[in-house]
Amino acid sequence: MNFNYLLLFFYVSLASAESMRPSPADCGEYKVNGMVRLIDERIKIVVHEKSRSEIILDFELPDQPRLTPFFDRPIALSVVLNTKWNGTRGKVSSITGDPESRIPDPLNPQDTGFKLIKTLSCVK
Repeated sequence: MNFNYLLLFFYVSLASAESMRPSPADCGEYKVNGMVRLIDERIKIVVHEKSRSEIILDFELPDQPRLTPFFDRPIALSVVLNTKWNGTRGKVSSITGDPESRIPDPLNPQDTGFKLIKTLSCVK
């Protein structure tokens, strides 16, 4: 009987994680919970790291110093994506608000992810 509940928990967890994944055409302001990493000599945010749902966000050079204190640490921040992206790699046009350190919760499937705050029109 407990095994059925465990299966249900994993199914709901996977469905919740997939629902947080934005559509590739969605431009807007997002709440992002991920890890700050150095990739290709640039600071980037990685969401759902080392999974099939991994998302890598690149930042403009002026925004990079704001993220250096969080290097190799979990972070929460709000960003604007105003160009179309493919769902796995995107370019952040600006950071809104201040980045914050966070403590990951491995029992909460929505702890790491992407959440659309406000839809914006895409710039061509």
